[in-house]
Amino acid sequence: MVYAEVPSGVVRLRRERLGVTAGDFPGWPGPLLHILTAHNPSGVVRAAAGNAAAEASPEAGLTRRGLRWFRAAGGDAA
Repeated sequence: MVYAEVPSGVVRLRRERLGVTAGDFPGWPGPLLHILTAHNPSGVVRAAAGNAAAEASPEAGLTRRGLRWFRAAGGDAA
């Protein structure tokens, strides 16, 4: 389960089958949404400071490219 912070509040996202879109994402115009993380790569648990530092790079890159992104928290063991 993943929780994303969007302008209208916090929304809960759950995984469907790969390639399947279900429901609407508030404020998002299209059928495709990607979740990107740099936390705990390959399932190796890191300290919070290491995860925060790793996450800063993709966030900066998305912002630099003018892409819209939202903070999210959660996970999926699968």
